[in-house]
Amino acid sequence: MDPINDTKSTILLKTEIQRLQLSNDHLKQRLSKYEKDDELLNQQLEETTRLISNKEETFSQK
Repeated sequence: MDPINDTKSTILLKTEIQRLQLSNDHLKQRLSKYEKDDELLNQQLEETTRLISNKEETFSQK
């Protein structure tokens, strides 16, 4: 085997691994943000549903 080509391949692989790790970290951050947004939206939906239900009960009692 050619040591120079072997070294070049190793460097290229390490560089690609670093790039993929950075990309993975970025995607994890985005996923975390989307999960937080989803949780907030679900809470808002539940609150809105409760409010509508309460208004419907009040209206039906009149």
